[in-house]
This record gives sequence, C-alpha cells and structure tokens, in this order.
Amino acid sequence: MITLEDKTTLLEAAKQFGETLKASSEYERFLEAQKVFNADADVQRMVEQYNQMVQKLQLLQQLQEKDDELMARYRELNHQIETHPLIHELMNAQKAWKALTEEANAALTQKLGYDFADMAKPEGGCC
Repeated sequence: MITLEDKTTLLEAAKQFGETLKASSEYERFLEAQKVFNADADVQRMVEQYNQMVQKLQLLQQLQEKDDELMARYRELNHQIETHPLIHELMNAQKAWKALTEEANAALTQKLGYDFADMAKPEGGCC
C-alpha cells in the first residue's frame, strides 16, 4: 500500500525531475528559438502563407484538380521556409529537446519497468 509519505516523495521527485528538464540547455535553446521565431513578423507571414497554400493544395487534391502555378509557388515557399535560418534553428532546437525528453523517457521506462510517456498520452486518441 502506498502511504501519504510515499506519494509526497514521488510528487517531489517528479517536480525535481521536471525542473531539471526545464533547466537543460536543450530546453532553454528551444524556448529562445521559439521566442525569436514568434517575434519575427516576416517569418510569421511566410508560415501563414505556407499554411494557406497547403490548405488550397489539399482542397484541389480532394477535388482531383491541379494548379501548376500554385504548386510552383508552394515549392518556392517551401524552399524558403526550409532554408530560413530562424526556422532552421527552431527545428534543430526542437529536435534536440525532443531527443532529451525521449532519453529521459527511456531512462524512466527502464527504471520503472513501464513506458512513462505512453502512460501520459490521452486515452482514445491516435497521437
């Protein structure tokens, strides 16, 4: 039986673990990259334009129609996004942060004997 003292110890350990993750250089890099990304109006416009283009292309695909001019603009914009330094930094920072959390999950899984991240997923969803 788990006692109140056990629950308190577990809660404190979980809080400390979370704080340690938040203090990591990977998390700080990700937050900074996200901040810079969100503050750049040109990048935000580019991403919004890209998302609108994707929606139009998806609609055309559903209707089994083609728009070569729209597809060419999409490819150009996609290239701009893929090579933009702020977006590139955000993606790299996000990958590093994700790798760290996956490492932490693997360590917890090994120590606890069950997949911690899998248990944290919402029920009934696909993701």
